[in-house]
Amino acid sequence: MKINLVDYVVRNDSGDIDHEATLNKFMGDLCSWEQDNLQENRFIAEAVDKVFDENPNVKLVKPVVVMMAFNKLGFPASEFSKMEKKISDYLANSGRFVAIRGAHGGIQRK
Repeated sequence: MKINLVDYVVRNDSGDIDHEATLNKFMGDLCSWEQDNLQENRFIAEAVDKVFDENPNVKLVKPVVVMMAFNKLGFPASEFSKMEKKISDYLANSGRFVAIRGAHGGIQRK
């Protein structure tokens, strides 16, 4: 989602930016965006957890984790590239997984 601040600017009668009204206008969209993304992140977390629950004590390479989680999410194939990035970002940024490099490497839960 790209934000164009001009779309949110509210001006008062003298033409100056009304900061409070502008922030209130933005806050509504921010809250909607946050809810949508939090819900999607919960679904991704559940799918990734299922992958590791089904493969306990196994290191999995990232493409395998991503594909298995994507399949569990049930999205159509046309959504793969978008969801691949979101699943990869979740793996990298959730703080719940560790990536081990080398011949016997892969991703595992902490």
